[in-house]
Amino acid sequence: MRVIGEFVITKRWLQFSPIVFFSGISMAYYTGLFVPLLSRTMGPGVSSSDKTSQACFAMIGFGAGEIIGSLVNGKLNDMLGINRFLYVCSFEMVLAYIFLFWYNQRN
Repeated sequence: MRVIGEFVITKRWLQFSPIVFFSGISMAYYTGLFVPLLSRTMGPGVSSSDKTSQACFAMIGFGAGEIIGSLVNGKLNDMLGINRFLYVCSFEMVLAYIFLFWYNQRN
C-alpha cells in the first residue's frame, strides 16, 4: 500500500490519471446503460427474461472487448506517449459515440 501511495503522487501518475478516471466512469456508465439499451431494441416478441438474458450474454463480448482494448491501448500509450495517446483516446471516444447514436437511432 505504501508503494501505491507513493506512486499516486508522482508526476507520471498525475498526467495519466485523467485517462484512468475517464475509463472507470465510462465503463460504469456504459455497463449500466448497455442492458436496457439492448433490451429495448429486441422487439415485442421476446419475453422480458429472455431480453435480459440475451443482453447479459452480449456483455461477455463487451468484457472481452474491454480486455483486448486495454491491451492494445496500453501498447499504444507506451509507443506514442501520453500526449499523443490522448488524441487516440479522444478519437476512440468520438467513434464510440457515433456508433452508439447510430445504433440508438436505427433501433
